[in-house]
Amino acid sequence: MEGGGTYQFNDTNKEAIEEEEVILIAEEDVAEGLQTCHKSLMGRIFVDRSFSTGTMEGAMYAIWGKPEGFRVMEKGNNLFQFFFEKETDAMRIERGSPWLLKGYVLHVRRWVEDVESKEMQISSFPLWAQLWGLPEQYKTIEVGHKLIGLRYERIGIFCTYCAHIGHEARQCQLFLQDSAENNIKQDCIGEWVKAKQTGKRIERKEGSIPDWIKNTS
Repeated sequence: MEGGGTYQFNDTNKEAIEEEEVILIAEEDVAEGLQTCHKSLMGRIFVDRSFSTGTMEGAMYAIWGKPEGFRVMEKGNNLFQFFFEKETDAMRIERGSPWLLKGYVLHVRRWVEDVESKEMQISSFPLWAQLWGLPEQYKTIEVGHKLIGLRYERIGIFCTYCAHIGHEARQCQLFLQDSAENNIKQDCIGEWVKAKQTGKRIERKEGSIPDWIKNTS
């Protein structure tokens, strides 16, 4: 063969190929599994330590109001798949995301067919922000994008030193490294960014001002 490689084909190889069985999976064979997955959610908890399946299942079963047929499957790297008996439970929980578990953010979204597991990784989550102390005429989406005087809802545990979600400053590797080098910097952010109250989430038209902006000044 070109490239200097060699390959020996003998009767044993031939027999193995001839005996190799091709398995065909029909649509009806996976119909039940697809139906189950279509009522499931993929979720990631944003934390620098691992959560077990048992801990996740027990905690979220209570937080989510004991949904029927609830079970959890671990997918690795703090990614989980949540199964529900009722479609209404899956819809309700997806719309209420992100959630908080022991102070850490858990974001869920609908399972999607024909998507590789690596593509199901959840690397971000939405946050509701509150604008405080603004006159009515400044309560627009455009102004909100330009201001830093924001309060964030359900932000969970985060590091004030490096501004990353998932750990506190005392567990921050950057803080520990700077401490060892006697080079501690000023905190990037403070606990003041957490909103003390939660606004009401409603459906709105594009460009309109949400009620949570109107009610928090």
